[in-house]
Amino acid sequence: MEVRTPLYSELAAQWAARGATVPGAPDPEWQRLTSYEALLDEVESVLRDLRPHRAPETRLLSGRAAPGI
Repeated sequence: MEVRTPLYSELAAQWAARGATVPGAPDPEWQRLTSYEALLDEVESVLRDLRPHRAPETRLLSGRAAPGI
């Protein structure tokens, strides 16, 4: 069992209040960045950048149309 001191608990509460990452608590930003959806968005962005001449006709990995189409 992890024992937290009053000082740590107060600091953790302050960090959480300002939206900072708190050790031992889920981090929504990290979860978003490591999600499958974020991976697809990044891959699709790179593919559009590598093949700008084909971007309008490119179908994305997820089966969605590219933005702006």
